[in-house]
Order: sequence, then C-alpha cells, then structure tokens
Amino acid sequence: MKRVNNACRRLLLPACLLIVSSCSKQVSLDWSQVPTFRSPHNLELSSSSFFFGDGLGGTKTLTIYANTSWEVTNLPDWLTADTLKGTGDASVSLTCKANLSFTNARYATFEVRSAEDDWDYAVPVTASQVKGVRIIVPDTSEVTFKYLEGRQVLPVTTNVEDWTITVSPAGWGMPTDWLSATKSDDNKTLQLSVDLNSGDQRLAYVVLRTTDTKATIAVTQKSLLEVTPTNVFITYKGGTSGIIDIDTDAPFELTNDADWLTVNTVDERRLTLTAPPNMNDERTAIISVSATGQHSVHITRELNVRQQDPFVGHAYVDLALPSGLLWATCNVGANSPKDYGDYYAWGETSTKEKFSWKTYDFNKSGDANVKFSKYYFDDKKYVLDPEDDVACMDWGGIWRMPTKEEWDELRDNCDFTWIVKGGHAGVNVSSSVNKKSIFLPAAGYCTDTLFFDVGSYGAYWSSTLSTSSKYEAEGFGFISMYPYKWAGGGGNRYVGQSVRPVCP
Repeated sequence: MKRVNNACRRLLLPACLLIVSSCSKQVSLDWSQVPTFRSPHNLELSSSSFFFGDGLGGTKTLTIYANTSWEVTNLPDWLTADTLKGTGDASVSLTCKANLSFTNARYATFEVRSAEDDWDYAVPVTASQVKGVRIIVPDTSEVTFKYLEGRQVLPVTTNVEDWTITVSPAGWGMPTDWLSATKSDDNKTLQLSVDLNSGDQRLAYVVLRTTDTKATIAVTQKSLLEVTPTNVFITYKGGTSGIIDIDTDAPFELTNDADWLTVNTVDERRLTLTAPPNMNDERTAIISVSATGQHSVHITRELNVRQQDPFVGHAYVDLALPSGLLWATCNVGANSPKDYGDYYAWGETSTKEKFSWKTYDFNKSGDANVKFSKYYFDDKKYVLDPEDDVACMDWGGIWRMPTKEEWDELRDNCDFTWIVKGGHAGVNVSSSVNKKSIFLPAAGYCTDTLFFDVGSYGAYWSSTLSTSSKYEAEGFGFISMYPYKWAGGGGNRYVGQSVRPVCP
C-alpha cells in the first residue's frame, strides 16, 4: 500500500512553490509528472483499540501496514498474538482468554513498535474485556446408551465449583428414574448411569447449571429392537418398497401372514417388501418382528404395510356392462354425484375461466386461425394420451376418460331417466342387468366466459377425436325435452364440458 506521509508532503510543497514563483505568468502544472517521494519508514494499524464483549474470550484481527520491520510488545498475560514480529504488511490474530473475574472488567495497553535501529516509533493499542461469566461446558450435547445397564463419564469444562445437576423428562409424565447423573469430587467430570431397558426407546435431559449459564445433554437409551420405518406404503402398481432397517444386536424373527406380500432380505439387518399390482380395494398387512436379548428382554414390533387401491379413493359402480368397465359416481372436480364439477376443453387437464380457440392449449398459432400442435390427423393420434387426459392426471390410479365406443356401450346397455337429484337435474343411468345406477348431472357447457343450458343439457367429453373434423372431438349428450339415450355431446375442442371418469 503506497502512502505519502507528512515528511513527504513537507518536501514536496516548497518545491512546488519554487516552480510557481519562478514563472512570470500563470502556468498549469501537470501533477502526474511530479515524482512521488516515499518516507524511508512507515507504520500504521487498522485499529488502535479492541473490545472483547464476551467474558469467555475470543479472537480479533489486527492488520499492520508497514514498509519496515516491527514487533508487538507489552501484551498482557490474558492476550496472545499468533505473530509477534514481522516485516511489511501483515495480519495478527489477537486471542483473548476467558475472564475469571466475575466482578471486574479488565484493560491493557500494548504497542506495535518499529524494529529498525534508525527509527524509534511505536503505535499504542488498547484492549478491554468485560467481566467474566460462570461457565460450564460438557464435551457433548448428546449421549446414547444401549438397552443394557450402562455408565458413561463425560469431561466438563467449568470455571466454578458450585454447578448443579437436574434430570428433566422429555415430555409431560415421562419417567426419569432410569437415569442418574452425578459429578466428580473435583467438578471436572459428569457420570451418567442407566438401568436395563426392557421396553421402548426412552429419552431424558440432563441439565447442568451455574449462576450465569446452563448446558443441556440429551440422553437416549435405545430399545432392544427398533424397526424403521414402521409404516410402508406401496402404490396399486406394485413393486418393491424402500429399505427397512432392523436395529438390534439380538437374533430376530419375522412373521408375515399376507400371501400377497413378499419379504426380501437385503442383509442381516435390512429388508424390503414386494407386492404385485393391486386391482381391487386397498389392502393392508402387518409384519411382526420379534427379538430376545440378554436378561430375557423380549420385544415385538409391528411393521404396518398398506397397498393403495387402483381407484385412489374415488367411488365407482359396476353396471354389469359387457366390457366390465366401471363408471365413476362423480364428475371430475365434483364433491358428490349431484355436483356439476369443473369444465374442461378437450385434451386440457386444467379448468379455466375463458374457453376459446385463442386459449386452447393445442392451438399453436395463438389466434382464431387454428393450427394444432397435437391431434391433427397427420400425427395419427385419435385418442388422448394419458398426459392429456384430465381423469388420468387429476384422479390418478387407473382412472381415464371413456372413449366414444364406451359411451356407446353405456347408451346401449342402460336405461336413461330424467330426474332431479339434490337440486340438480340430469339423467339416472340404470343397468339393464343389475339395476345399479349412476347420475349424470346436466351441467351444460361453457363458451368464452358464458355458460349455456345449465340444468337442461348434459355435455360430456370422450377421449376420442372426431373422425370427420380435427376441430371437433366425440362426446355424449342429453337434453331435458328429449330424455333419450343420445343427443350429440361432442363438438369444438375448445368448448368447456364435463368429464366422467371410467376404469380400468
């Protein structure tokens, strides 16, 4: 770092005045051409005072700027420096010890002095520290014991003798009599002792206190046997679960009464579970894990396994159709069979406020001059892909939108009756075979932001593109004045209509 000290300035000023006075007229000086003089010695500090606001001590940095040799002198015994001598610029770490006085702060002055024989110069530095605090610090904040009776001794750092110990429960009503804590006669160690644990894992806290501070140690005593996790979920598609850990030092046994579930051994203390696809209702199983250890300690844990149903909680009706197809009892977005549910453009998986060609997802032109990005005959896609099927994406499981042929099957094998259910009009669709039924509310349809024929017309999408026009898709519809089985239902793909899922 370049500096021009006062001595340099005193040399430069007369020279500049001499130049100016020797000219008979005003001149402009080019200061960039004036040579820079440097003092033979320079010594400066980043700070001339340091305050340690923690009675426990700490470290601060002193930066020295110099073009000479220097040394740090007269340090108090409670302050140390990692470097006492040097030449040129340097950083010195100053470490303050803990203040053992609980009543008085302390102050000192030391110096950073030139070490050159021809230059006697020193910069004083003051240091101060607040009064000390009564401290206690164990060498750990967590201790774990096995299920057996045991003991551990922990070193403790403290500057007082009158520290106390209490044992606190981890929760209201939890016992602590299994754990004891005592300090040594010299106050330098803490002894923890636990009884034999023949039950579940347990936890308590040992609290060490002085007048000013406290320290908490979490003490855990493990059980003979722990199973992690205790709850396993497998999707309806089947497959293998994640790793299940069996934490025990003793031999253990497994009991599995579920014929659909297979236990796979990964190694001596880890396993996985495998299930085939589930095409029925949700199913559960319990796997018992038992271990017997020393002193006749016996523990049994239960591993709860649940495999999702393919209907993911949505209700359905079997109308005894020739195909075996199952029909949902509600529209997508509805909370009950009578509710209209949400409206969707064909192939879109989110509802919206405005239904038009400009807002249609597959209109890549972005205006009324429609140019389709998908399902436009040339791509040979005539039925919605799963990612464009709102029943599949919104409900999950094995749900999907029905095809045109599946709507035709419903029409040809069921009786349709116009009714009002829960304040909403629609048709009751009853099986000609088993008389079970579903209700299709007449939710109308939406164009732009306007709803039409709500309560008098039902318009439901199929997953099938129209074979006569790429602008249209097939559907199913019915109207109140003609409650027959078929009244269209398809139309322009951008129109918002109802969706009734089916499976599988």
